[in-house]
Amino acid sequence: MAAEGEGALAAAIEAFLAAAAVERGLAPHTLEAYARDLARFAGHLERRGVGSPADVCREHVTSFVASLERQGLAARSRARALVAVRRWLRHAGTTGASGQDPCAGVALPRSDRRLPRVLRPDETAALIEAADPGTALGLRDRAMLEVLYGSGLRVSASTRGPASPKAWSSRPPTRPVAPVTRRVCIPSALTRVPGPAPGPRRRRPRRRGRSQSGRSPAS
Repeated sequence: MAAEGEGALAAAIEAFLAAAAVERGLAPHTLEAYARDLARFAGHLERRGVGSPADVCREHVTSFVASLERQGLAARSRARALVAVRRWLRHAGTTGASGQDPCAGVALPRSDRRLPRVLRPDETAALIEAADPGTALGLRDRAMLEVLYGSGLRVSASTRGPASPKAWSSRPPTRPVAPVTRRVCIPSALTRVPGPAPGPRRRRPRRRGRSQSGRSPAS
């Protein structure tokens, strides 16, 4: 009986992978990852006496995701495994004993968003000093590094500028509008410069021969 269950699960997985390769056109690396994830899920089901996709319930899915976390898998790997299980069950037409999708309500694991690592002051100084100012390329590299450090620009932004100095001179000047750690350069023409105070409002002269009511005076 166990062998029949293993054969039913393996056959359903093979059918899903074949359809995913032909109909969905998934990449080979994605198919290999799905095959590994579904093999783990099949082993998880077999240990609980489940031998057919039709017998899968929500508890099997949630316990499988929890077991992956206990094994130390990263959140991204656990999310990929859950996506593979969800697509496999949908392909098999599994609705469970309650007539609902076993994966309904099972949230994808979220990966922690880590802050980027920043250079220490001594590392930044060593990076700038590594450029030799005695050569043209070294002088260029040091200028670029100082601009990147002082303005907070990306490397891609610093390399998009025109190579001609004349093109730079025709551009409006820029000035920083934020602290040194996070600076944003905007054209000075877009910044509001206070102008002279407005003078007294001039009144329009009235036309002769008409009163305030708009009628001509009596002759």
